[in-house]
Amino acid sequence: MEIRITRESLRLAGACYDDGQIDAIIPETGVNLDEGLALDVPTEDKHWVLCCAAGVPDRILREHACWCARQALNAERAVGREPDQRSWHAIEVAERFARGEATRDELAAASDASDAARAASYAASYAASAAAWAAARDAAWAASYAARAAASYASYAASDAAWAAAWAAAWDKQLADLVARIRNAKE
Repeated sequence: MEIRITRESLRLAGACYDDGQIDAIIPETGVNLDEGLALDVPTEDKHWVLCCAAGVPDRILREHACWCARQALNAERAVGREPDQRSWHAIEVAERFARGEATRDELAAASDASDAARAASYAASYAASAAAWAAARDAAWAASYAARAAASYASYAASDAAWAAAWAAAWDKQLADLVARIRNAKE
């Protein structure tokens, strides 16, 4: 699958970078997937570009959003909070919808059944962001709690580093999943 990221596609998608920044980062001819991944911008920005400004097919974005939502629910489960079963069901319906095996009405019904599951049926960028935040929050919370309980004031620096590392790891995983889906997609 050919991905092309252009200055115009970024502007049309509402990139938070101003025109000067976009012009400095993206050549006039645009960039392909590999060139885009090599740009010196934060991982979460690369993820946003692929979700919103690169023309990735809806099916891939929906499947990726479902993967992100599963990651968030698994993070909840990992810290002892069992997600509502309606959340899992909504993800399953969203995956079936992405494959053409469920209707918009089924998707809407599953989404309405649980606010927690709504991320699985929203636009991929919103679902991915919510999942990244939840996964990073839970991983960082556990790390920061342990660090703060173990030491005094110095532990705050460690907990901040743990939070940043967990956040970065969540974005790295999400970007890797989306890139793999794009590379594995059939034209």
